[in-house]
Amino acid sequence: MIKSYIINMERNPERMDSMIKQFRALDLPYQRHVAIDGQKVSDDDFEAFAKARPRVRAVGKWTKGKMGCNLSHRGLWKIAAQSSDPYIAIFEDDAIISDEMKTALETSSWIPQDADIIRLESTAWMKCLLSKNPVQTLGERKLHKIRPNTHRNTFPMGAGAYILSRDAARKLIEAPLDVFVYTDRSLFDCASSSIAKSFNIYQVTPAYCIQDKFYHENEDDIVFKSNIEKGDESKEQLYVSGNKVKAFLRKYGSKIGLFQVFNFARRILYYLEGYRVVPFKL
Repeated sequence: MIKSYIINMERNPERMDSMIKQFRALDLPYQRHVAIDGQKVSDDDFEAFAKARPRVRAVGKWTKGKMGCNLSHRGLWKIAAQSSDPYIAIFEDDAIISDEMKTALETSSWIPQDADIIRLESTAWMKCLLSKNPVQTLGERKLHKIRPNTHRNTFPMGAGAYILSRDAARKLIEAPLDVFVYTDRSLFDCASSSIAKSFNIYQVTPAYCIQDKFYHENEDDIVFKSNIEKGDESKEQLYVSGNKVKAFLRKYGSKIGLFQVFNFARRILYYLEGYRVVPFKL
């Protein structure tokens, strides 16, 4: 059995209750990992954290919520790195879990020998590049290797549910702090993260999990909204784009529709290159 850890903050007992209910229904053991609440971190500690990780400016900026997320996952990476187990499974506390999840966690025999990370969750609306052929079949699901993305905003988004190998955990802990960006981008975005480029990453599709905020079509139906606050976009541009054409069209072309045409053409390009959304299936 692959050990499962659930990341949960003290101020969110209702989220943990939801996860306990799902794990017990599947007769799956679990351990709670107390998350770091970024809102309780001092300004000085936050500034020190952000200063040590300046590369985030390529994709946005740090907030206390994003810091808490990163450090909470890092705590489990340390546990995995020091464990005698070859793999652990990491879940955030807003996951909706398929009834078939148990088959994936009962044994690690199905995991490819070169696998560093196996993503168990949907990519929501974000597209990613999967191998053309699955490496194996898991019932009605397929296991594909993820191909490195070349575009910054086409990567397997989210770190809500994944299996992490001990070897990959050791790489993460030994890596210098200044290479890290947001948690999911650090793990999966090859266009922004040197660490992601070094990993062999696999994706189960349809996925076993999806974050609650991505499951519902109607925003009013979302039970567990994100705990990670956004930066103040009114004071500072959130994304720093290196694409001068895109920046020019966003600034001057939106009013006459040029930026919208640019985005439409870009979506067609991504589709032709093979980028696809990974769906969720109960």
